[in-house]
Amino acid sequence: VGDTRKPLLVLLALVGFVFVIGCVNAANLLLARSNARQREFAVRLALGAGRGRLMGQLLTESVVLALAGGAVGLLFAEVGVSAILRAWPAVLPRTHQIGVDAATLVYALLISLIAGIAFGLAPAWRSSAVALDTSLREGSSTTTAGPGRRRLQRGLVAAEIALALVVLTGAGLLVRSFVRLESVDPGY
Repeated sequence: VGDTRKPLLVLLALVGFVFVIGCVNAANLLLARSNARQREFAVRLALGAGRGRLMGQLLTESVVLALAGGAVGLLFAEVGVSAILRAWPAVLPRTHQIGVDAATLVYALLISLIAGIAFGLAPAWRSSAVALDTSLREGSSTTTAGPGRRRLQRGLVAAEIALALVVLTGAGLLVRSFVRLESVDPGY
């Protein structure tokens, strides 16, 4: 890829950070959603559903959400690649090889599955540990989050903020480097 190797690797790292931020955000939302479903989970457990079955349901929801996100990401990738190739055809080397192909689809499917399982596991584990007596005695359908659940939510929010700061710093440095590169006189 010639001189574009380093910028492409930096772009890949930034995309990875944004991906992880999105996954942590989705895990936090799944955890918050499961707080509102505590009574439902308690009823299922009381009717005989095991903790593993409850975790399986929550992981399935997480994987379906991740696959839907992967599909939307592939649509954005197709549109984005064609727009970049139309805008800067001479900047990138080997433009005839750039595109969304079968290997990209398989990679996106695998990454979506892994992300759905990895970032859905903690909310599923926390949500399947329901105190039956308290949840069933509650009159309302929502319960307050316990200390462990709040600790997990705070940790996820802290991770999101830390990753967002890394991405913002990297983006600022990239913009500054780009401005400096554009102001250099090549001499011809």
